[in-house]
Amino acid sequence: MPTVNSNGAWSWPVRKIVREESLARFLPYPTGYAGAIKHCARGDTTSGTRLYRAAALKALWPEATKAESSTSFWLSLDLLAPGGSSALTCMLPPVVEEDYLDLAELSPSLASQP
Repeated sequence: MPTVNSNGAWSWPVRKIVREESLARFLPYPTGYAGAIKHCARGDTTSGTRLYRAAALKALWPEATKAESSTSFWLSLDLLAPGGSSALTCMLPPVVEEDYLDLAELSPSLASQP
C-alpha cells in the first residue's frame, strides 16, 4: 500500500532489488512499477504492510526470524524471497508507516550469505 510517514510525506514503496555480487540495492522503477494488475503495481518489494501466502511465509520464516528488529525482519523477507517473486502495491488509502529500509540492518546470518 502507499504509505505516509510521521512527517506526512507520501510514498509509493514499489522497488526493484538489484543484486550485484555482495550488494543489494533497492531502487525505484523508472515508471513507478514493473507491471500492473488492475489497480495494483507489481515490483520486487513494497512497504512493511503486506500479505503473504501461508506457504511462502512458512518457507521464509526460519531465516527471517533471525532478524534483530521488525525493520530488519522485512528486509530479510525481501532478500530471502526467491528470484521471480513479486510484491503488489495497491492503490488504496495510504497507511501510516515509516520506511523500514531507512531503519533496517542486516542480521549477521543474512549478511554472511553469498
